Amino acid sequence: MASNRFIEFKSVLVRGGFLLLLFAAIALTYGSRSYASQWWRHHGGSQAPTITGSPPASVLVGSSYYFKPTTTDPSGKTLSFSISNRPRWASFSTTTGKLSGTPTAAGTSSGITISVSDGMNSASLPAFSIQVSAASGGGSPLTISGTPGTTIQTGQAYSFTPTTSGGAGSTRTFSITAKPSWATFSTSNGKLSGTPTAAGTFSGIVISVSDGTNTAALAAFSIQVTAAGGGTGLTISGSPLSSIQVGQAYSFVPSVSGNSGGTLTFSITNKPAWATFSTTTGQLSGTPTATGTFASITISVSNGSSSASLPAFTLTVIQSTGGSGAAALCDGLVTGKQKVPYTAVARPPKLTPITDPDFGTTIIRITDVAADWGGTTAVPVYPTVPTWNIDESYMLLYIRGASAGNYALFDGKTYAFLKWLPISPADVEQFDWDTSDPDILWYISGKVLTRYHVSTGAKDSVHTFAAAADWGDDPIYFSWDGQLFGLREQSAGTILSYRMGVGESPTMPGQGTSPEACPSGTCLIWSSSTSKVLDPSTLATVRTMTLPTIEHADLGLDSQGNDFWATVSFNEGPGGSSGALMVEWLKSGTVKTIIGDANGDPYPPTGILISAKSLKNPGWVTVAATGTPTLSSTYQDQEIMVANVETGQVCRAAHHRSRGESGPIGYWAQPNVTFSPRGTRIVFPSDWGSGSVVDTYVVVLPSYKP
Repeated sequence: MASNRFIEFKSVLVRGGFLLLLFAAIALTYGSRSYASQWWRHHGGSQAPTITGSPPASVLVGSSYYFKPTTTDPSGKTLSFSISNRPRWASFSTTTGKLSGTPTAAGTSSGITISVSDGMNSASLPAFSIQVSAASGGGSPLTISGTPGTTIQTGQAYSFTPTTSGGAGSTRTFSITAKPSWATFSTSNGKLSGTPTAAGTFSGIVISVSDGTNTAALAAFSIQVTAAGGGTGLTISGSPLSSIQVGQAYSFVPSVSGNSGGTLTFSITNKPAWATFSTTTGQLSGTPTATGTFASITISVSNGSSSASLPAFTLTVIQSTGGSGAAALCDGLVTGKQKVPYTAVARPPKLTPITDPDFGTTIIRITDVAADWGGTTAVPVYPTVPTWNIDESYMLLYIRGASAGNYALFDGKTYAFLKWLPISPADVEQFDWDTSDPDILWYISGKVLTRYHVSTGAKDSVHTFAAAADWGDDPIYFSWDGQLFGLREQSAGTILSYRMGVGESPTMPGQGTSPEACPSGTCLIWSSSTSKVLDPSTLATVRTMTLPTIEHADLGLDSQGNDFWATVSFNEGPGGSSGALMVEWLKSGTVKTIIGDANGDPYPPTGILISAKSLKNPGWVTVAATGTPTLSSTYQDQEIMVANVETGQVCRAAHHRSRGESGPIGYWAQPNVTFSPRGTRIVFPSDWGSGSVVDTYVVVLPSYKP
């Protein structure tokens, strides 16, 4: 027919056991474009990618494992990676092929296969095994221990030297933060010594050791110096809140003891502008009217002859929840553990709302990637990275297979496509919407931290790092005040933090994962030999975490401003407990099961994804599970759920209907649920019953108000 772009002629000759396939194409050229040559280039002329590398075959318990394959792709297409038989203790990057983690028990993981695909062709490494052996001798993790003295009198000599064990090599370098002014410190053996001449309390002292690769630190401690000849000396104590909401009244009064009778006078440094301070009582009080972080606040007291100070603290003011209440997001949703029908539903047309027949919520398909751009996938990038900007006026999606671009900007309420954004972050999901300005995106390109203005396209270079930096394989949104980033410099093999207006922290050796900023801006979390909470200024270890940080998980704030880690646990919780949603508060270490065996729930389904990015409604998370997509009724499998980490309330919102990594699209079809800032809408990708493309959908909760 005249309308045909090309005609294929095929004939088969079978002779002498040989198969001869003859192919010819006659192109009818339309304008200057040859459709036959285009067909050949896309369907027949693409060379397969290659993958090489020698994965380490053994690792010690408590030591870090790291392998990243080398790939080439002559066709220049975007590569994606997959793995089969991934060790449970390891994490895997589908964008780089990196396999990393720290095993906690001996054993052997066999039949591991890492593959790479350009969307048409694929290649795989030979299957390999990893043997995990019990640590012994020089192969044990680096540790530091000892019990420093915490009280001493003026004029008395003080001395403490920590003990170290394990680690790599023989060289050890020690460091200290918050060293008392009267003391000296040895970087070769960690000895802290000196003779104080005045009474006072010296808090937040942290001694660390490094072997050049790994770092370990003692818990922070204080030294109280009392006056010689009796008396306890002047001391000041108290635990000021670290976070409050806009419009919430704040008040803190410290306690003082050991005064010999002199008149007490209080002083403060770095007082927030919205607060008042009493020099007679030490009370800090006020009501903030805007979000922000107020760092290095120090309250001191003096009686004329001696003085003492509280450890410097940070106060973060977060956006008010608007009085939505603990039950707001669950209003009108299904609750309970009963199975609900899993009803077959045809893929809806773009922008035509449908009602989920099993849950009663509204679902809107907001893209048609094949029809609009000839692409294969349109997705929100990751549950830990907000899709909407802070006022929900914009949405940003990642598009694969479209020649026009990758980052598509949409109206955040009507879902109309607006334009392509020419941004170049370090990886697909490594951008952050600003926490207060709805027109600003942040990302790192090479060494440069970039501020991008969506409306004008202008780019500002805010900071240049010493080496190319990024936010890690599984990046998490920066602190909710928009001030603190956790970073890695892969070429330098170091990690660090960066705080707006302050600058970089000292670097620390660290391969693989990047530290992630806590929402309050007062800490980082990082996985090395163990999962740790770090001080963002010094990178010293504050505490070791109980729950794993290698699974799909997210950081959030509760309604009181406390940081929490929300994760899935496969027998990795306290006592081997499991759950589709378990929570650990980072400051207290409290662990709570929200959905799990402790509450009578079944073993977690596969393909759990979690988002805690309800920035204006703290304490809420949304969870999606792939599980078994062929059931006739479900509880958790194929579902999108909503939960409050403080009350433990759980409700069920919709079926996402995606086969996830087991479907034809693989990784890109995993249910990356992501909250809107108010938590009243949830965006997710779906292949909608194992379809040939992945589009983006929105669940509109009953609590949503435009």
